[in-house]
Amino acid sequence: TASHMAGVLFTRDAGIDLLHVPYKGGGVAVNDLLAGQVQLLFGSVSTSLPLVKTGKLRALAATSTKRLATIPEVPTIAESGFPGYEVVQWFGIAAPASLPRALVTRLNQEIITILSQPDTRAALFKQGLEPVGSTPEAFAAYIKSELAKWTRVFRETGLQGEQVR
Repeated sequence: TASHMAGVLFTRDAGIDLLHVPYKGGGVAVNDLLAGQVQLLFGSVSTSLPLVKTGKLRALAATSTKRLATIPEVPTIAESGFPGYEVVQWFGIAAPASLPRALVTRLNQEIITILSQPDTRAALFKQGLEPVGSTPEAFAAYIKSELAKWTRVFRETGLQGEQVR
């Protein structure tokens, strides 16, 4: 998961050893953090943000390269002494490579329009999500760079993925 990968990258960059405790979901992990069963969590913004806002959790750092608009007072890991550190859980829309270019362009335009609507942005922002929206080419380049980055991290750390059934 993105949370696991964030921890792996941090331990590598910081030169420390943290015990990874796998959970079946963010809610269970947050409950154990609140109960003091674990001391640290690389959690998703959507799960953690409400508890940070109410003061039940303390956000130590964001894993993105820039501070989150929803909690701008929280520094990033990169600005806290680990330049270049970045882990973001992203979502995108993909289609078969055979989809006609005209349809790809039209879908992209519609998605950009939806993501730019104030109510859509507000709903995503409330969950701690920040819509980006770009071109199909920019998204393909981003996916390619993420694949190269995580392939390198997997090799450097010896991390192995699990087979999904």
